[in-house]
Amino acid sequence: MLLSDKTLYNIRRERRVELMEEGMRYDDLKRWRALDQLKTAPQIIEGFKVWGPMQNWYKKTDGTSILIEAGTPGKTANVSKKSESLYLRPYRINLTSSNFVKDGYSWANAHYLEPIAVEHFIITAAPGADLNTSVIYQNPGWPIEANKGALN
Repeated sequence: MLLSDKTLYNIRRERRVELMEEGMRYDDLKRWRALDQLKTAPQIIEGFKVWGPMQNWYKKTDGTSILIEAGTPGKTANVSKKSESLYLRPYRINLTSSNFVKDGYSWANAHYLEPIAVEHFIITAAPGADLNTSVIYQNPGWPIEANKGALN
């Protein structure tokens, strides 16, 4: 969501510069709930502009290119498809199901809070009892299971 209030925009812009230098930018984005836009428009990471004049850097002496686009049958790709973007999309080279960010980084409300480790539920639950009997509770959107992602 774009800010319409100029004062608030300038405050956030100044904080962005200061906190980026201090390595605290992510914390500020979470504090302002500024990552909600990733729910509807995932962020696809892009690198340098490989499909332009720079593609000539990757030609062999016989004029053939060493760039192999993703999805080329029978070959192992080393660059993303030219039809997707002129810029290299490193997470779009390997399009297998094990590549969780091939469609971009998205966001869930649960990510605004960190999950509480299952170890804490095991320690606080009655011996041999269900983890739901623990005196602590999990942050919203997170399961009480190890190695599981956010529920939403």
